[in-house]
Amino acid sequence: MKILLVEDDLKLSKNLKTALERESYVVDPALSIKAALAKFYDNEYSIIILDINLPDGNGFEFCTQIREDGFKTPILMLTARDSIDDRVNGLSVGADDYLIKPFSTAELFARLKALIRRTSNNSTNIINSNDFYLDMDKKLVKVKEKEVDLSSKEYALLEYLALNKGKIISKTEILNHVWETDIDIETNVVDVYIGYLRKKIGKEIIKTSRGMGYKIS
Repeated sequence: MKILLVEDDLKLSKNLKTALERESYVVDPALSIKAALAKFYDNEYSIIILDINLPDGNGFEFCTQIREDGFKTPILMLTARDSIDDRVNGLSVGADDYLIKPFSTAELFARLKALIRRTSNNSTNIINSNDFYLDMDKKLVKVKEKEVDLSSKEYALLEYLALNKGKIISKTEILNHVWETDIDIETNVVDVYIGYLRKKIGKEIIKTSRGMGYKIS
């Protein structure tokens, strides 16, 4: 799952990127509104983490622009401003949630999981069927009650398919949401990682729709 992180504090941005990547997120940082808009319109993101105070404007402007352009990407505003008016303003221009600095990474992860759950096709973040178990909150995978050890990228791919359960996801969509921005779209990396997953969780979990993509039924 790819996150656009719009934060001009370079140290905080690096720390958040490291923490989020440990949780199997792909993170694309931007230090200004201009950089964030350029990245946003050139890529696909599952969530935006957006600071309000930025060197070339404020997060309210960014939020307003992409909402006016029809984008519904979930936005978590991240800011030191703690007044009621600022929080109301952020939500009124289209933010989905609001987190006040300083904050714990545990709270950030919990807010992100809640946003993912609200905007996905699933009423729960657990899949439990035919000896296969996936808990997306705990990032736990089991087959026949035995825990399966996945790499960060293997898990990210499995989770993205699970969040779109029942929907055919093309290789391009998977690359856009699970791999870094500069990945070569001609690469066969998706097929390779689907193969890795099938060896670990079984061939029947991930279905292939020939010429279209993959899905978890």
